[in-house]
Amino acid sequence: MEQVLASEQDSVFVFNCVLLQNPMCETMMRFNFESSVSYAFIREICGIITPLKPTVIYLKNSEIAGSVRKAAAERGDEWLSAVTDYHCSGGYGTANRLSGFEGYIAALEERQRRELEFLPKLPVKSLILNDPQRDWSEAYRIIEREITGNTSTGQK
Repeated sequence: MEQVLASEQDSVFVFNCVLLQNPMCETMMRFNFESSVSYAFIREICGIITPLKPTVIYLKNSEIAGSVRKAAAERGDEWLSAVTDYHCSGGYGTANRLSGFEGYIAALEERQRRELEFLPKLPVKSLILNDPQRDWSEAYRIIEREITGNTSTGQK
């Protein structure tokens, strides 16, 4: 067993997209693997990272199309075209005859559905935030409570 320094015990490491989004983009979107293959791959990653005692904070979005439109307004047409092409031209998009903005959104909705199906079965702690984009201040407070273990609400 590796010795952990006291300062490392209190550290928080953030791995954005590493556990669910990136593996799902590869296994589902790019190669159109069966859902069980995606799950097995993600579960294997969980086995590797278990010593870090990870907590997955999942940002569930019931307004995917609206969020993509907002991101496109900020990032531009080139970004939207690239992500639409990636999702619609890969294995999953091709197999399901997805195209255009609607196809991209359908792919994202299915990816989220699968991720939310996998999450409770994975050997990691998780917190699902429903539509955090509606109130980021509240979402950050919830995340901070989860990370610090402080369950007080700050209200009397």
